[in-house]
This record gives sequence, structure tokens and C-alpha cells, in this order.
Amino acid sequence: MPLFAPSEMVAIVLCAGLGTRLRPLTRFVPKTAVPLGRWPLALHNVLQLLQAGATTVHCNTHYLAPFVENELARALEDAGYPATALRFWREEPLLETGGGVAHICQSLAREEGWKAPKDALVVSGDIYGDIPLQEMISSWSQADPLQAALLCTREAESGRTDVTWVDPARNCVVGFGKDVSPSEALARGLRARNFSNHQIVRGAVVENAHIEKRSSIDLFYRAALSRGLTIAHVELAQARPWFNVGTYREYEECVQSLTPLADFQEAEASDDYSPPTQCLVVSLGQKKGGEGALTFPASPALRLPLCPWPFTTRRLGCLRTLPCSEQGESLATILSSLLPNLVASLFSPSFSGGGWSPRPETSPLVFRLPLPTSLGWALSHPLLVPLELFETSSFGGGSWTPEAVSGLYATSETFFLLTPVRSPG
Repeated sequence: MPLFAPSEMVAIVLCAGLGTRLRPLTRFVPKTAVPLGRWPLALHNVLQLLQAGATTVHCNTHYLAPFVENELARALEDAGYPATALRFWREEPLLETGGGVAHICQSLAREEGWKAPKDALVVSGDIYGDIPLQEMISSWSQADPLQAALLCTREAESGRTDVTWVDPARNCVVGFGKDVSPSEALARGLRARNFSNHQIVRGAVVENAHIEKRSSIDLFYRAALSRGLTIAHVELAQARPWFNVGTYREYEECVQSLTPLADFQEAEASDDYSPPTQCLVVSLGQKKGGEGALTFPASPALRLPLCPWPFTTRRLGCLRTLPCSEQGESLATILSSLLPNLVASLFSPSFSGGGWSPRPETSPLVFRLPLPTSLGWALSHPLLVPLELFETSSFGGGSWTPEAVSGLYATSETFFLLTPVRSPG
């Protein structure tokens, strides 16, 4: 019997956030769609829910919504599931976590003719980890009618003020942040915990909530506690994988947590991760003329731009669809007018003969992006492009110099490795 009972619960993965702390990457790739190992970040949670028995996973989207939806659907098919196992709910305006859950659950209830919304099991798309589904559902199955929700928490980092207060004697959540003073917490024997963003909320609580831009804590849980309802608590063991992917540093820590032998050996055998066969080999951190000096192939026609190899474990994988800017321009559209300029600069004698000094401590994020020839222009060879190049208004104006391009390679944290592929069919 499946762990997850679709007839009793709605599965939701939240994917609508702006990801501002992960800029400049998230100006083009939404945080929930950034590659992590073999899949987009949010898909790890989607797959856990489907493997547990959910038949449909619901995702709210807002920022760069078309790209999130296309990327997750394409990756889900790659994982062996039909794209119809995902249902997307676009938000205009952004509703935050509480409003997003209320919108999905109340809309489903109206569509299906339910007397009330079903209970919802909710996880955040920017969290990577092992969801304690067994513990959550087992505890929830024993819930009484006065139990409004169930929250999973983990040990809190010192100094945090946005904690979740847990009463260990009753194993329940009793407040959030400044709702409880340190002196009161000490007197009551409460523990400060971090909300892991894994939660179950009762349908009756969602039914009574207004659809508005508010967090789950403000919209559901503080209101429930004020009415005398209880909130169950499930412990997320510290040894259990859990990462909040927010900043570059947190993203890197999450990537490094993946098991190299299991994930990256498999990745190296995959076409999605294979390096181009004709690519200039250079180690970021080395200067021209030193150890690992830059060399170009003998034929001028095979001169290729700089490409770090071998890749480290921060080489995160393949984007399956073309990312878009905040203005909705596809990366391919931008490149179609700007690529000749870049190529001319990179292949000029002054650039290929000059030196450059990347930061030796840098281990950049590199995303492989296959570009189909059906876009209307041809990419004849792999091209490594610093992300910052797309953020510069002068990129297409002919003002790029070899020195400017070299400087971006020396300072960028993120690159797109563009590789030509044939169109399907």
C-alpha cells in the first residue's frame, strides 16, 4: 500500500519565490529550477512525493513561471514520469507560501466538488533533503480534530530570531519568533527549532483562510494557535540531509553534500554531463605561460573559448530548456544578436595571445545548455559564456574588448557552457 494516500491529501511543492539572494544567477534561472545533480532542485521533492504514492504534485509558480514549468516538466519526463503528474498554478500577484497553498487547495475543492479542501502535505521547492514522509504521515494519521497542522523542525542555528518554539513535553509547536520571549521559553522548558518547511495543514484550516499574500505561519498557524488549536511536531534528525538553497554558499554546500561516487560517476557517464570533445582545456586559477598553460589547437577553425576542465563537483549539470531574463527574453534570443561580437573578441589575436589571472580560489558553477539549431542560427562549437555577460547592456553594442571579456572570466562565479545539438526529429 502506498505511503501517500492521494484520496486523502493534496501534495504541493512551492515554486513561486523570487530567489533574490542567489542573483545574478536567478535573473535568468529561477531558484527552484537550478540544476542539482541530475535534476532541477525542486524536482527532487516532486520525485519523493510521487515515489511515495502521490498521483499529482501541485506547484505554484510566479517568477519566470514559463521556465520553471518547462524545466520541471521536461526533467520529470526524463525521470520516467508523465509531465501530467505535475499541475502548475500561476500566481498574479505573488501570494507567498500561505496564500499559495490556500489558492491551490480552495480551487481544487471547487473544481472537484469537495465539501471542503483536503489536507495538504506541503514542501518548499528550494529545500533539498530527505523528507521524513513516513514520520509525518504516521503522526498525522493519529491526529485529533483539534490538531490544525503538523510541522517538521530541526535543530536551530545559534543566534536566529525566526525560530519555531516547540514544547518537548507535549511534542507540539507553541509559537514563532518573538511570540515567545526567551525568559518565557526558559520557564516553560521550550526549545528553539528551525522550521524545515515540511508541513501538513488540515483542510478545515485552509478552508477558513483568505487567499492573500501571507506566509503559512501568519495565515494558518498563528491563527490556529490563537483559536486554541494544536500543531503537532515531528523531529527532523540532524543527520538527515537538509539544505536551504538560498545563497551561492548554501548552493555550493548542497552540491558538495551529494555523494561523488554515486551521483557524479553516474553523471560523467551521461550525455548530459559529457564535456565537448573539441574544447580548449584550461584550469581556472592558472595563468597563461604557467603550469597548465593555455594552448590552442593548430587549426584556426578549431580555436575555442576558455573552458575549465576537469570540472569540479560544482559542475552542476544540464539545463533542459532555455532560460529567460526577467523581461522574458530567451537566452537564445539574446545570443542570436550578440554571439558574433563575443566570438570575434575571443578569437582575436590580441586576446588569444594575452594572459589572464582568474581568482585561484574560485571553483565556478558551470551549467551545460544545449542549443538546438532550430533556433534560426548556428553555433558551430562549444562556447563558455560568463553569466555577467548577459547582464551588461553594452554586450551587443560592439564595445567588448579582449580585456573586458578576459576580466569576466577572471571574476565570474557562474558560466553557461553552450553546446550545439541537433533538433529533435
